[in-house]
Amino acid sequence: MDSKNSGFITVGFDPGGARKFGWALIHWRSREPEPIQDGDCGIASSAQSALNGVKKRLGNRRPNAIGIDAPLYWVNGDVERVVDRKVREALHGKTRRSVNHVNSLRGGCLAQGMMLAHLALRSWPRALITETHPAALSSMYRDAPAHHRSGAAGHTSFLEWCALARRGIKEHGKLPISKGGNLAASQSEKLPSTISLHEIDALLGAVAAGIGWLAIDDSIAHDSEWADLVTQEDEESSTRFFPWTNDSRELHYYFPLYQQAG
Repeated sequence: MDSKNSGFITVGFDPGGARKFGWALIHWRSREPEPIQDGDCGIASSAQSALNGVKKRLGNRRPNAIGIDAPLYWVNGDVERVVDRKVREALHGKTRRSVNHVNSLRGGCLAQGMMLAHLALRSWPRALITETHPAALSSMYRDAPAHHRSGAAGHTSFLEWCALARRGIKEHGKLPISKGGNLAASQSEKLPSTISLHEIDALLGAVAAGIGWLAIDDSIAHDSEWADLVTQEDEESSTRFFPWTNDSRELHYYFPLYQQAG
């Protein structure tokens, strides 16, 4: 699927350890995510097995964009990445703690993320690859401002549902569907009832990748509050290191920059 108007496919990955490596794919139609079907998400234990799971589900199709929940580059020197500071500034309160310095993250996440980016680029060289941060993205949309709910685009509603589902699974071990819950029955149908936290995070990454894919075509209207944060990195004050590609133009980090209330 190469036409953005007719439809396209995005994939998300949530690198982790044994049986904690989530993957998910989203079919987009008319620039909106379609309901997730059984088999569109899965859990693996390594970068290669997660990639294999996606390939098996895709068959002969190819993803247009890929979102990976892991740092995809470092900066050299006694500074932190501008992208991390920008994301942290967009959040408030305790949620800012979810955006850590790259050097404080677990090695498994760092190594598996880089490995996956390398494998994905080798498998799908034309796909856009973006770094993502599902926890921060979830916080942005879980309590989305009113103007995001009124007449919201399809991807915005989908992000809100994923954010609410993430909180429900994290706090109660299940989707918050029903009886005054935050997720209406019609909304919950967009997600499999047995979905896990790792798969939710992979879905959030796939949505971010989709918005990035739409953003690279100036002829298509897209969410103007989203930006590629890598373009704001100060190349003069720091040297970027990215072992999975030789081309700095492959680096992306799509994230919404509206200021969170509170």
